[in-house]
Amino acid sequence: MKKILKVLGIILLLILIALFAIPYFFQDKIVNFVKTELNKELNAHVDFADYGLSLFSNFPDFTFKLNDFKIDGQGTFEGTRLLGIEKAEITLDLASVLGGEEYKIKHLIVDELVLNALVNESGLANYDIMKEEFDTDTTVVQEDAYPYKILLEGYEITDSKIVYDNQSLGALVEVEGLNHSGSGQLSDQYYELITETNAQSANIIYEGTAYLSDALTEIDAKFNISDEFRQFDLLENDIRINDLHLTADGQIYMPEDGFDMDINYKTTESDLLTLLSLIPADYMPEMSGIETNGTVNLNGVVKGKYDDNNLPGFTLNGTVDNGFVKYPDLPSEIKDIQIEAHIDAPEGKDFSSMKVDIPQFHMELAENPIDANLLLRDALSEDPYMKSSINSQIDFSSVKDALPLEGTDELNGFLTADVDLEGNLSSIENEDYNQFKASGTASLVDFDYISDSIPYETHIKSAYLNFSPQLLDLSKFDAEVGSASISAKGKIDNYIAWFLNDETLRGRFTVNSNFIDLNQFMSESSSEMQTATEEEALPLSVIEVPKNVDIELNAQLEGLKYDNVDMRNVAGKIEVKEAKATLKDLRMEVLNGVVVVNGSYDTKDINRPQVDFNYKIEDIGIKESASTFNTVNTLAPIAKRCLGSFDSGMSFSTALNENMEPIYESMKGDGNAFTSSVVIKNFEPLAKIANILKLDQFAEQAIKNVKVNFAFDDGRVTVKPFDVRIDDMDAEVAGSTGFEGDMDYTMKLKVPTAKLGGNANQWMSSVLGKANDLGLNASLGEFVNVNLGITGTVDEPKIKPVFQGMEGQSVQEVIQDKVEEVITQEVIDPAKENAKAEAEKIMADAQAQSDKIMEEARKSADLVRKEADKQAKKLVDEANNPLAKIAAETAAKKVKKEADKNANKIIETAQKKSDDLLKKAQAQADAKLQ
Repeated sequence: MKKILKVLGIILLLILIALFAIPYFFQDKIVNFVKTELNKELNAHVDFADYGLSLFSNFPDFTFKLNDFKIDGQGTFEGTRLLGIEKAEITLDLASVLGGEEYKIKHLIVDELVLNALVNESGLANYDIMKEEFDTDTTVVQEDAYPYKILLEGYEITDSKIVYDNQSLGALVEVEGLNHSGSGQLSDQYYELITETNAQSANIIYEGTAYLSDALTEIDAKFNISDEFRQFDLLENDIRINDLHLTADGQIYMPEDGFDMDINYKTTESDLLTLLSLIPADYMPEMSGIETNGTVNLNGVVKGKYDDNNLPGFTLNGTVDNGFVKYPDLPSEIKDIQIEAHIDAPEGKDFSSMKVDIPQFHMELAENPIDANLLLRDALSEDPYMKSSINSQIDFSSVKDALPLEGTDELNGFLTADVDLEGNLSSIENEDYNQFKASGTASLVDFDYISDSIPYETHIKSAYLNFSPQLLDLSKFDAEVGSASISAKGKIDNYIAWFLNDETLRGRFTVNSNFIDLNQFMSESSSEMQTATEEEALPLSVIEVPKNVDIELNAQLEGLKYDNVDMRNVAGKIEVKEAKATLKDLRMEVLNGVVVVNGSYDTKDINRPQVDFNYKIEDIGIKESASTFNTVNTLAPIAKRCLGSFDSGMSFSTALNENMEPIYESMKGDGNAFTSSVVIKNFEPLAKIANILKLDQFAEQAIKNVKVNFAFDDGRVTVKPFDVRIDDMDAEVAGSTGFEGDMDYTMKLKVPTAKLGGNANQWMSSVLGKANDLGLNASLGEFVNVNLGITGTVDEPKIKPVFQGMEGQSVQEVIQDKVEEVITQEVIDPAKENAKAEAEKIMADAQAQSDKIMEEARKSADLVRKEADKQAKKLVDEANNPLAKIAAETAAKKVKKEADKNANKIIETAQKKSDDLLKKAQAQADAKLQ
């Protein structure tokens, strides 16, 4: 923040100095000078669209207007705007400017300011734009500059937005609808400002948790700035966040190496409603008409040094006494709220020794008592100490009498909890369980929940959880969720370390169920489910696998439904660990057949989940599989025209999109399929072949004992050559299908001449007649060899027949000896020599291009690595203390690693381009030789 203030101050001062010195008729030169100097001294691009100077609009005062002022990032932050101002206007008292001793600013207005301060994951800030050689003491003001004094009669910043997004810390502060005004005196020694600030919306988010959400904020502040903009004295500061009123006073001092703080704060109004107003609407029901009582007190201190090695200490003390909350139109209330809480974090390099003490937490929720306490010492250290107890008895049927549970149609059940925990985390990690106290039980009985927010009913007959230092024992869980009856039992290890230190939560469970419809858990509401049922299925969304769990489920399910797939007798092991779910020997009955699955679903990259599976399929209906699985229909479009069953084995990997659908171009794998008997009906490619060959019986076929080997890569399914007998004719089929539906197949067919239709037979007889006119004794052979090229799509195929000749007593046998010698000498030999020369030239040219591509890639990769080494060295050299040095070395390693990754990617891309080039050239050369 200090850098932001300094940069903005320098920019403002440069503009002011230019304004004071501007002769009216030299304005263009001066403005261009300001632009040039700013861009020369900053690692950013500064520009503004329109400007105006006037001595007449507010005569005798001097007015300068500026429109569309912007500072845009460069380099890493190219395309990111740091600062934008739609309109700015400053009015100066001309007499004071000419006098030179005291400058009077009548008014300063800045409208629609947008400040976007960004720190990326590597710790680089977009507001760190001053060049290293930029000496602020000499660039702007000479050392012998005379003292100045500025009277600021009034200034305004209206309809503005400020964003501070620190991605390296996971922290986001966003203020919208900001209006700020004030007045004061500024000199070379002392500033005095009286300000008013309000914002329509303030948000504070840290690591995904909203601590302040859309809060209405107002601040009336008076503060003095002295010691060359280093000391801030906060006086009479009144802060309002929603309905919470605070006062704060103290001092902030900014030496060169950080901040020194000493600030006291406390509440000025002690209504419980003011505290509730801070709770984001997502977690708190509507509060209009709510009745509250009780006193609330908050106070604390922020004191200490903040720099690269230190954090200031802070305390927060809060109490709620005799709290009472009653929502309108509800018969019961929350009463006897008694809360006492203390947080104490001493100054230091971190908050590892923070102490959190909540000695009392009590309330009666619709006559249901809830009591708890918590003590954490060294809360953020590697070995925190915890002492806590929870005691409650809740009858859920009465809870909705005190809390407005909107959309809840039914809520019943009894929760009892009596738990005591005490000890250090190290006792658990060292398995010294005698030194850690963990005892108690929690039970939930006859729990019913029906709500329009979820499309299924939940009924938990009984659930019992027993606490011990080692583990949580789920001794019984018996529930009905939607249409599923689920029973489970198991143990959860490491739960204390997970709670205190975010370590991995481990669990082992057995789960049994009659039937689970997973589609019920993937829609946001019952109305959506109804709409999907009436119209079409809603698209699925990515399901994230937790990162800090290690769970093993041994499942036995009588039935399971996912999307439109019904499975029976599902049994196997499911492991969830490090954002990855793994299936081991999961066996299920699907489409009257059996499937055995092993594989994994990985969400480490939540934007591109990865699936890696292998299947064994036995006796599944071909047509049914195409109707059920979109992937089958895409990979093998013939399947929907087939009657019969098949066995298959397949291994594949693919990335998934946001709808949990395969990204086909990323899919890789291979497999095989076997069918003992299949009937193909209404398959357009066969119908067209039948029409061309005049073989009507060819259009529908019953085929036996077909085995196909296939692979998929680069967006295509490639079928290796396989033999098949079609209508008593031998055929060999090979080719590929694109994931977009296009085909490229060849069928080598051996057709008995007796089966040929009239037109084909007539054509062959004509050829033989011409041969016999030459004195050859030729006749029709027993078979005709036909090569069929099959392209287009399944619904609109294109068939190209090529007749290769006959077998038996054929034209080939009769005339071959007579013409072979002439053809060889006159045509084939010269053609071969020419083709060979052209093929060699094609390959030589391609190799030269390939060598050039790889050489350029290696140079680019070396340049990327060298630049990364330079950046890494700069990070380490600029570190000015041991901790900063460690952080810099870590960042340097990350920079080098990322550069190495990018360099390798350059090489890999070039290698693929080179390989494709050579492959294409080889194909061209082979074609020439053929």
